[in-house]
Amino acid sequence: MKIIKHFDIIVIVILVLNAIFLGYISFFKKDAVSLEVMKAGGRENFEMVKQLYTHPSYVSQQREWIQQGLEWFWIE
Repeated sequence: MKIIKHFDIIVIVILVLNAIFLGYISFFKKDAVSLEVMKAGGRENFEMVKQLYTHPSYVSQQREWIQQGLEWFWIE
């Protein structure tokens, strides 16, 4: 019965926490790209990695590996 009495307070608290979390994500959290740039060792290296991942031979090699994995699990 106490939960039903304080339901409006619980909803307000949840909404306030949600707003705080949304503000944190919007203004303070670093994006994933900056983390990947750091992992690659800088912007120049990251550009080279992007070239690697979009190269046709790399894409076809990955496609073959994925296809082999699907065949191994008998997935069409």
